[in-house]
Amino acid sequence: MAFILKGRVTDAETKEPVIGAIVHINELNISSTTNLEGKYEFKTISAGDYTVICKYLGLKTSIQKVTISGSDYRLDFKMEVEGKQEINIVGKYNTETDLSARNSEQKSDYVM
Repeated sequence: MAFILKGRVTDAETKEPVIGAIVHINELNISSTTNLEGKYEFKTISAGDYTVICKYLGLKTSIQKVTISGSDYRLDFKMEVEGKQEINIVGKYNTETDLSARNSEQKSDYVM
């Protein structure tokens, strides 16, 4: 008898769906990708014990063990950010370079 394994992948902090996450059943070597609502589904899964892995770039990989027997199974993942760290980007506008470039353009015979 075949069963359905389905669920939803969300960001643990924001509760938003994770679109495009990869959900993989290790023992069956099959994968699915989450849709715009963060949902995935595997049809025709036989009863048994499985290791289900959920991956998404920038989020911690989540691994869950499930036993499917007697009915369909729902398995949700709440993904956490991997290595939270703050990055500051600082830019500097060099007015001398910009002014110099504009002056060169104005004096050039090739600019129309």
